[in-house]
Amino acid sequence: MKLDLTKDEKRLVAYAKKKTLLNCKKRKSNGLCDQLVAFVLSESGKIYDGVCFESELPTTNICGEAHAIANMMMAETKVAKIKSILVTSPFPRETDKGPMPCGKCRHTIHEFGTPKTTVLSGAFVKKGKDWIIFSQLDKYNAFKLYPNPYVQTKWD
Repeated sequence: MKLDLTKDEKRLVAYAKKKTLLNCKKRKSNGLCDQLVAFVLSESGKIYDGVCFESELPTTNICGEAHAIANMMMAETKVAKIKSILVTSPFPRETDKGPMPCGKCRHTIHEFGTPKTTVLSGAFVKKGKDWIIFSQLDKYNAFKLYPNPYVQTKWD
């Protein structure tokens, strides 16, 4: 089945294909592991990268999606909105499903997204000396992935 991607989503996928391995190689050279990488396309048309931050204290870990969103917010202010986010991670073998945002990230995507925000998910796999990037890509509506967001209770 052919995935129906918008022009902007195709641009995001092309950007992510170029940057995924570069980000992972940079992390490896700094002694880190190649985990989830995320790319946010803001409504302004700019793309922001994010990678996981792992600490010895697990409660301080930061997801790649949150890092990419934080980069967007730092560059564009709090009114920035996510048009699309692509999440990718290395898998040991080809898979029919890529990684999905955790609950905390689904909430953050919902908070800084719109009802039209999309989540793209694709894995990358090393095959011999080459990498297969996004042999399978899936598309979801961010608000359907997180249909009942937390809303702060008003105590007035």
